[in-house]
Amino acid sequence: MKRNICLIAMLLWLVTLAVGTWLFMGGWTRPGSDSRTEILLAPAERDQILAEMRLLLKTVDGVLRGLGEPELDRRTLAPIAREAGMGMAADVEPTIMAKLPLPFKQLGMSIHKDMDALADAIAEGATTQEIARRLSDITARCTACHEHEMYRLGESR
Repeated sequence: MKRNICLIAMLLWLVTLAVGTWLFMGGWTRPGSDSRTEILLAPAERDQILAEMRLLLKTVDGVLRGLGEPELDRRTLAPIAREAGMGMAADVEPTIMAKLPLPFKQLGMSIHKDMDALADAIAEGATTQEIARRLSDITARCTACHEHEMYRLGESR
């Protein structure tokens, strides 16, 4: 009897692990009507992801404006870049993260890490050309996703 219970418990654990892995990798998605992968989110979750994207865009704008000033103010510019770093990603709800497909998560996390690296480079005295190149590398990933229309944020029913 104990052996059967142990076997059932082990089987349930494996099924749970498999389902969890499948959800972590694939997220809650379906093929979209326009060739993009549709990520299924509740309206509030969709709003949160879009707000995060807008904050990333505002951060890029803030860094570019800082680079355009006659005198580069590193004490102001580094915190602007850091605003979109991993600290921003830490606030995302775990339920939202579970719904995002792995490539989307990887892309987002790489951008947040690179914003922290950009903030570090600014604070450490990177040239304006180096800052612009790093920023260009970051925005190239944003553009690749949007230009190739890889994902669409849809609503779950």
